[in-house]
Amino acid sequence: LHQALAQERELMGQLFRPGDGEGEGLQGQLLDRVFEGVCRPFRVRVEQVLMSSPEVLVAFKLNNLLEFYHGTVQNIMGGGTTLAATIAGCQEMAARVFGEQLRLAGDKLLRSPGIPPSDLSPSVRFMDGLKLLLEILESQDASLGAEKKETSGPTFASRAIADAIAPLKQFCEQSAAVLEGKGLDIGSVEYPEGAPHMYVVNCLVAMQTSLLPFRGATEHIAAISASIEARVEALASEAVGRILATCGLEDRLARIRLYVEQQGVAQQQAGTMAQDDALRFEVVSGALRALFSYVQSSAAGVLPTFVQIRAEKERGQTLDRTKALLFKAYRDVYEAVTDEANGYGGKADALSAYSADKFQELIG
Repeated sequence: LHQALAQERELMGQLFRPGDGEGEGLQGQLLDRVFEGVCRPFRVRVEQVLMSSPEVLVAFKLNNLLEFYHGTVQNIMGGGTTLAATIAGCQEMAARVFGEQLRLAGDKLLRSPGIPPSDLSPSVRFMDGLKLLLEILESQDASLGAEKKETSGPTFASRAIADAIAPLKQFCEQSAAVLEGKGLDIGSVEYPEGAPHMYVVNCLVAMQTSLLPFRGATEHIAAISASIEARVEALASEAVGRILATCGLEDRLARIRLYVEQQGVAQQQAGTMAQDDALRFEVVSGALRALFSYVQSSAAGVLPTFVQIRAEKERGQTLDRTKALLFKAYRDVYEAVTDEANGYGGKADALSAYSADKFQELIG
């Protein structure tokens, strides 16, 4: 069809003088009349393909092909021609079928997310879904006119990629939720603390790494990066919470921060914190020493190492964030106890060997 259109356009060009505006308009009308007869069989053939429930990738490729030829026909024949309208209608149908097939594929993936592998690596089903996403991206990059599409605003391809990513993210989060619902000891497999977060991080990093070579994936990569950062933050926060709870500081830290916050918004009587039974010096200082000793023994593997996070960068970020949050918690407690306004008086001198600076040196 494309070849025949080009040949007819060349023939028309020989019949009419170049630069004749009236002649060029007549060319478009004549071409429209010539190709009017092929519109119906062309539409029927495309409908036959689309009604046969083609695979997701086939529907995506057909949409891209029709989009390219729609623009080509408009350039040759002008806008408003029967052939251009026919191709546009076929493209809309292809886009609709692609969306339906992609939704069905996503529903199938989410129907039974299953339990993550024991090493918390991306599951086989997740990787199969990621393979489909990569095939869509490869097809988009190889499609006719892909370079021109890259500079335009939100496109069909961009929305399609987002729709393919969404069930993948939901799948790994649902798989992680299975661990949260059943606990970390499932059958003969014992998962480490923080396993749900580490599994999601591994899946998201695999997706992020796979998207890097493709044009038009920048915004999606940025969104995935934000999701990874949120999971790393949650993983580090939970790890610190467990350590503080072990040392008896978790609840006391929350009370101390509440007192400090109240000091900023209201006049508080001096010594109020020290008069709280839950924050007596003996109790708080004992918990602070316990945390210091706990971290001091980290050479024996007390601090989490997050070895199940497969990517070295994210594993290092999680450990660094854990240390930063742990130091902040220690510093907040130490500064509250040594602040004269909180009423602990000279008792705080007994903590000179456990200063925040020494804890920071210890934690590295």
